[in-house]
Amino acid sequence: MPSGFARRTHEHDLKVLATGIPQEIVETVPSSDGSPHQWLVFKFPTTDASGKRYVGGVGVDISGRRRAEEALAQQAQREAMTHRISQAIRCSLDSTEIFQTAVRELGTYLNVDRCSLFMKDERVKRATNVAEYHADSVKPAGSDFELADLKDLIDSLDEGGVVVFTDVANEARIKNLYEGILSKAGVQSIMYVAIRVGDEIPAAFALSTTREKRDWSDADITIAKAIADQTGIAIRQSQLYQKPKRPLLAKLWLTD
Repeated sequence: MPSGFARRTHEHDLKVLATGIPQEIVETVPSSDGSPHQWLVFKFPTTDASGKRYVGGVGVDISGRRRAEEALAQQAQREAMTHRISQAIRCSLDSTEIFQTAVRELGTYLNVDRCSLFMKDERVKRATNVAEYHADSVKPAGSDFELADLKDLIDSLDEGGVVVFTDVANEARIKNLYEGILSKAGVQSIMYVAIRVGDEIPAAFALSTTREKRDWSDADITIAKAIADQTGIAIRQSQLYQKPKRPLLAKLWLTD
């Protein structure tokens, strides 16, 4: 057993010997392949025929139960976050407020350094930063970019919906994007998530780390896609709300 694990286990044994009180403890012990397992251990003082004192114990591996509990807790957190964003969508027609809620909730939940929401503006051929969350001590990106400079990225998002990079400085696929944009913002890892409205992708999230590299997990991608879906609903609502009301006015005029 590695020294760190052995020391903590021995400390628990000494406490039982010193107090004479049985204890129920969760101990982490590596398995034969080195992976840590959690054991629920009941330890108790005992003596042999000569009066020599020992510590006895019975344990059960609860690693599976712990993983299930953690998965349920994470699921509850995800559902609470998506509920808060869906509530913001239902209770507000202010797209700016909704977008800011989305980047803040997603950025803090995934513990990234920046979470930005970019929307395509086809009139001026630029991607506009409409909302951004950034961690303390991290400078905001806060820039707009030419759509022409993002063509390969936009094509990839259109095809797959999500594009992830763990080490952007050494990723050949985005060499130009890194040199022209990402390096200036100190980005080490980044994930782009398309926000769909029908068959169109008018926006995307950009989640990035600047202080360390991030190996994006399936869970990270799943929650980001869920929030992108909610944000797509908000964009659709905003589009409907802003449509000219001339047809309705014409109908009212004809019925007078």
